[in-house]
This record gives sequence, structure tokens and C-alpha cells, in this order.
Amino acid sequence: MNSLAIDWGAPKLKLGRLSYWTSYADSAETTISSANGWKIDTVKNGKRTVISCSHEKLGFVFRLDVEDLENGLKITLPKESLKEGKNHLGSLLFLPDFAMRHEGDSGYYIIPQQSGVISGFSGKQEGTYHIGVYGNGMSECNMPIFGVADDSDVLCAILGPGNCDAVLELETAHGAEKAYRIAFRYIFRYECHVRRQNWPVVCEDFTLTLQSVWNDGRNPAALLAETYRNLRIAKEEIVPLSERVKQSPELANAVKSPEVRIRLAVKWPFPCKMAEQTPENEPGVHVFCSFDDVKHFIDKFKAAGIGHLNICLVGWAAKGHDGRYPQILPVEETLGGETKLRELIRYAQEAGYFISAHDNHYDAYHISEDPIEGILIRNQEDACLMDGVWGGGQAYLSCPEAMYKTYSKRNLETIRDLGFRGTHFTDCLSTTGLKVCWSKEHPQTKSGMAHWRREILRLAKQTMGSIECEGPFDFATGVLDRVLYINTDSGRPDEELRTRDYVDEIVPLYEMVHHGIILYNTTWEAINSLPDSRAYLRNLAFGGMPSFYFYRHFATKNYDPKTGLPVEGRFETSDFIKENIDREAVAIRKAEKDYIGMAGMEQFCFIQDFKAYSETLTRTDFSNGRKLYVNWSDTEAKVEGVNIPPCSFKLDQE
Repeated sequence: MNSLAIDWGAPKLKLGRLSYWTSYADSAETTISSANGWKIDTVKNGKRTVISCSHEKLGFVFRLDVEDLENGLKITLPKESLKEGKNHLGSLLFLPDFAMRHEGDSGYYIIPQQSGVISGFSGKQEGTYHIGVYGNGMSECNMPIFGVADDSDVLCAILGPGNCDAVLELETAHGAEKAYRIAFRYIFRYECHVRRQNWPVVCEDFTLTLQSVWNDGRNPAALLAETYRNLRIAKEEIVPLSERVKQSPELANAVKSPEVRIRLAVKWPFPCKMAEQTPENEPGVHVFCSFDDVKHFIDKFKAAGIGHLNICLVGWAAKGHDGRYPQILPVEETLGGETKLRELIRYAQEAGYFISAHDNHYDAYHISEDPIEGILIRNQEDACLMDGVWGGGQAYLSCPEAMYKTYSKRNLETIRDLGFRGTHFTDCLSTTGLKVCWSKEHPQTKSGMAHWRREILRLAKQTMGSIECEGPFDFATGVLDRVLYINTDSGRPDEELRTRDYVDEIVPLYEMVHHGIILYNTTWEAINSLPDSRAYLRNLAFGGMPSFYFYRHFATKNYDPKTGLPVEGRFETSDFIKENIDREAVAIRKAEKDYIGMAGMEQFCFIQDFKAYSETLTRTDFSNGRKLYVNWSDTEAKVEGVNIPPCSFKLDQE
């Protein structure tokens, strides 16, 4: 039983571990307890408690404001209460022992990495893991929550304000007692690894809600998901899909539509060897599909009987995919230019399909004809932050506030005026880690970064009707309508995640929070998965929507130099290419029928429970009472009186 009654004045209570630095030590740490030199005063007034903490010798002061909830607590650390003297605050690991367990204890931790992770209390190596909330790992800690499941209840830990400056810290099998711990670490300031520099505290207030939920027999991850989802709905941070479709014909179409992304062009060879490009050394553009080729695709889609689609064009702008951002015009001439693009857009719309564009407000390139120096994120030493080397060469990270105020509105209105309408796609903003910007012209905290990323997404949604982004970070889910994938492993789904020592099981935690809120595809490798395949059925079991991508793997090494065709067998799911358009149109039609024709109404429902009977047999329970059984083994399965054919699924109608 998780008891949430905390004796705040107990001498042995460890409120946290405070990291700091001094004039004589690069890093130091103190345990916050009255037994360790801290003065902790507690004043209770009804359901509210004020806890004042100070250490005279170290010079630190802060306050906790605690509110008693039904079956829980709300604990706030106000930023304005933080005080320091000659020593400098770094971070606070808050209540590190509150959810402590030991080797062999029953239950497990529920961790929001990718879809979701179960981590039990036995058989682990001794280890410590710092998992940044919205951190640099793509799609890793995508929600500011964790859970502790016991026999009788589930402890739900939900970080509200301050979540952009937090790290989820996990310890496994520590010390002779083999202790397991999970807690949030609050980051107060970000340094440049120079001890005597005194950069300002850039966090927000930290607010942690702890809620104990009775285990009613459902998957404990489902109880954590339901608690978190209901809290966000009550705060109006997220709105159910069923309500939002009433205001957006583009979103109403997306609910009924497989997504077909078509990569048209990229500079070649890719990755580009020329990092800093100029008009004189800029590589040429390689065309995968012209605008006329896409018109041919549309004919094939109609002939296959596909009723609803959202087609997204990738690499349509100047010099192809990631060619010259933030510059997007002229429309790439090797594809047919603006005249042919407008013809294609009209052609798709006359066929009854929505057609949208892929763009980017995250990266910027020096080859752009638009000046970029004034929009870039800068570190404490005034250096620009770099990303990878993409189509435009070396990518530099744009500060979202500066990008929003300089180029976003112009670019989105340009895209709209070309005729695009549908679920617009913008890259990276919801899948890459938040940064602090130290520019004197546009300084931003991590929370500020999240705000301005949301504002770009909101502007795109207002301009185009509906918005999709690459990944699942949930600081953006109050704006997003769709995400391209939740798990970004490039290999077989969950293959890399399962190799981590602390991972026992994968669970659709993210999906149980967000099904009925946004549309999603679960994994990178579910893209282009063919009906009846493992990746296809797993995506269905986790509530995913079908996504297809022509010329998805666009690195030069993935193509035979003699034939120009993709190298076979390199990935679990193959590229879709124009040479196989007849076969691919049939696969898309089958996906439309499976997901939309049979299970489409479930997109408006929440996932109430999930049960894995084995590695290949699952049941997904929706809030309308229907149950989806999925069997991705090669033999027929029978469970709860339901027969499920091999490599298939069955939706219980009752």
C-alpha cells in the first residue's frame, strides 16, 4: 500500500539531495534532513502546510507549499523562495526515498520512455539512470510522470509546472541492501562547466502531484494513464479528439485517413559531404518523384478504391528536403516548379484527397537566402548550437521565439497560398530535446522554448487547419492533432529498448494517455508495414494509425547505384517506390479498411485497459466497451472465448 501521509518534521525524513558548487569544489551534495544540519520548520493550516527549509552554514533557503488532496498531495517549490549565499544551487533530487523498494519486492516502476516501460525489483545490475524529461534522447521521457505499482494501488507522480527543467532519476539494485529508487530531479540552473561563472537560475516553480489510485484489476499503467489524462483534461490542457473534429474539416478527414508521405527530392549524395554550402558548391538535387509522378499515384489510389487520404509532400521547397531552410521559395524547379505543384494540389483535391506540405521551423542553413544569424540558439559563450548535417549542409538550431517572429508566419502563409490544405507537417519540434537560449536578443528558458514551439505549431494549425509533428513530447499535445511516431528506434520495434538492463516489459503507457486525444503511429518501423505483418498488427494493438512513406530511407547508401532502386532487406519494412505503386496502393487500401472501416470509430475513444497474454497476443479495451484482440503469431489463438486467426485481429462488437 502506498501511503501518502508524510511526517514532514520527522528527523530521519530525507526531503532531497541538493547538488551545488562552491569556490573550492566543482560539485557538492547535501542531504536535506534535520539530522544533517538543516532547519526544517512546518506550519500546518487546515489542508495546507508550509515547510521552510534552511541551512545557515551553506547559505541555502527554500520553501515547500503542500496541499492535501483526496488520496494525494500537491507539493510546490516556488522559484522565488530559492535563496543562496556564497554557494550556488545546482539541482534537487526530491524525495529520493519516497518510492524506494528493495530486491525481491512485489510491484514495479512505470516509466514514460517511448511507449512505456515496466521495471521490476529483481535481477537488475546496480545502476543509476538520468532520463531528462523532454530530454535530448528522441522520444525518451515524453511525459513528466512515473508510477509505482503495488498489489493494492498505484502511486501516480505527475510533475506540472517545472517539468521542462526536470530529470527522471532511476536507481537499480544499489548497495548491499539492493535498493531501487525513482524520483524527479529539479534543475535550477544550467552552467557552461565553468565553476566560477554564476549564470542565473532559469527554472520555473516546481509542482509535483502525488496521487494514490486503488488497483481495480486493470493494468496499473492504464490507471496511471487515466489519472494523468483526466488531470490534463480537467485543466483544459488537452481536448478530446471527438470535440476538436467538430471545428476542423481537415482533422475530421485525418481521423478517416491513412497518411501517405512522399519524399520528392533531396540533394545528392546524402548525407551531404559539403557542410557549409554556398551557391558555388551546393550539391545538385536528386529527384525521387516529380509532381507529375504524384498525379499518377493519385490515379492508382483512386483505382484501388481508397476513399480517404492525407497526402504530405516532403522536399517540395527550394532545393528539396531540408534544402535551404528557412528559405522555402522557389518551389523546387526539378520537380516541375510552382506551376506543376499548383496543378498537383488541384488534382488531389478534385480526387477527394487532402494534400499538405512538410516544412521545418527547427533548423536553419547558411545556404539560405534568408539571414539566419539573428534567429539561432546561442550558448553561454555566444556560440551557435549545431544539429546534424542534412540537405542544406550543417544545420544550426533556430530559437523558436526568433523563428516565430521572423519567418514562421511568412512561410506558413506562403504554403497556404500555394493551395495546400490538410494535416500540415512540421519537423522536429515535438521530438527533440529542449534547450536554453542565451542570446541577448531572444533569451529563453526551457519552458520558454516549449511555449514558443507550441506557438509555432498553433500558428500552423490556425493557418492550415490541422497540425502534425514528428514526435510525442507531450508539452505539445495540447496543440497537436497527429504525431508521426512515438518510438524512434530505427530497428525492429522495441528491439533497442528491451536491451536496457532496467527494462522488463514494454507497455502502451503513452498510447493509453493519448488515444482519443491525438492520432499517432507507434513506431518508426510501423511506417510502410504491410497488412498482417508483425509491425502492422502491433501498431493496431497499440491504437496506432497507418502511415506510409515513399522513399522513406533517403540516404544514398540505401540505393543501388546501378538500378537506382532501394537495397532490399536492410530494414524490417521496405521503402514504397513508384515502380511498385500498384502493389502499394492495394496495401494502403487494406490499411484503410482495417483501421478506418473496422476500427475507425475507436479513434475517438480512450484506451481503458491493455492486456498482453503473450508476446504475440494482446487485448485492447476501449472506453466504448469494445475490445480489440490482436494475434501476430503464425497459429490461431483463442482467449476469453474469442478465436483470432493467425496474423490477424478481431474487434469484439459487444
